[in-house]
Amino acid sequence: MTKIRYGIVGTGGMGSGHARTMQSIEECSLTAVCDIVPEVAEAVGEEYNVPFFTDYHDLIDSDLVDAVMVATPHYFHPEICIYAMERGKPVISEKPIAVTVSGADAMVEAAQRTGVPFAVMHQSRSEPIWQAAWDLVKSGRLGELYRTMLVYADFRSQAYYNSAGWRATWDGEGGGVLINQSPHSLDRFTWLGGLPNRVTAFNATRNHRIEVEDVAAAMLEYPNGAVGYVLLHHRVAGHRHPGAVGRARQAPGSGEADSLLGAARGGQALFRREPRDVAAPAMQRGAGGAARM
Repeated sequence: MTKIRYGIVGTGGMGSGHARTMQSIEECSLTAVCDIVPEVAEAVGEEYNVPFFTDYHDLIDSDLVDAVMVATPHYFHPEICIYAMERGKPVISEKPIAVTVSGADAMVEAAQRTGVPFAVMHQSRSEPIWQAAWDLVKSGRLGELYRTMLVYADFRSQAYYNSAGWRATWDGEGGGVLINQSPHSLDRFTWLGGLPNRVTAFNATRNHRIEVEDVAAAMLEYPNGAVGYVLLHHRVAGHRHPGAVGRARQAPGSGEADSLLGAARGGQALFRREPRDVAAPAMQRGAGGAARM
């Protein structure tokens, strides 16, 4: 078996986590790392005995990697991913895909234009419970969906937001609970329930001393007349909202409680467990370089 040689750009929290995980995956190997902070790049490179760079251009242009993983702060995702695709290197970007719609569109356009594989890290779709939910929806066993609901309620301390200068700022992060903490839940929600055609939304900063939103809510309307509701928020205490269905399920290892109610007419809530249900199995910038997480 030929292993895919990965280079990681951005070796802060997420990048270092991916580096550790790669050590136990047979199909790939870590062969280079990049961070704009020289000391960090060197430390991670030495830890895994791989070459290190401080400029992502050099890593991508090298013959050391077959594919690239981007784990920098959000604003740098488009430029790095597009550069990699234009040089024929498949790329996986951490979520969110980008801060702006135009940035995301440019990444998708580059993937279509170059034909180079491109993906965003929404790995929770592969978890057994969500695969079972997708099979349930796709098979039509629920019938036509007429109601959806997502509740994401999690805890983030003020210390979490104070831990890095780019966190919870418009310039550094580009948003709050919507763009950083809840994208996995929003991804699963729209994957299973479909995209609405009308959204009435509200957001605010209520529970923390931060620039960006820590609560958001929306009423949804769908092309078939279905309606939905979304609530996303971070509390100031460690209490987790039980979920709107009353049976919200916490995804293993995700640190989040969420629920999708996709009831069919006359049917049961999608994740209500009953016998007749299906068993669900400080941001730093370098000259010409990217910031690190």
